[in-house]
Amino acid sequence: MRMRRITLVAAVLLGVAASVGGLTTSASATIQPAKFAARDDGFGATLLLAEQNARQTIQGDYGPCTNLIIYADGQFSDGTWWADISGECTAFH
Repeated sequence: MRMRRITLVAAVLLGVAASVGGLTTSASATIQPAKFAARDDGFGATLLLAEQNARQTIQGDYGPCTNLIIYADGQFSDGTWWADISGECTAFH
């Protein structure tokens, strides 16, 4: 009889621990930062530098960002380049 009571108490404690752990997991899984579409630009002496600067700028302003796409670029009359970028970002600052 004593062994059965110990087993029953252990089972109840395990069930309580599992339900508390489940609540913690589900609560943390539902809290997610908002994502939004962001755009930014970059400039440089070459097109490659302008694109790299655009990537760094969007990450610095709105990051972390994913799905980055250069959607426009061009050259100024002085020979420097510009690039516009967009992405899905989650700002934490």
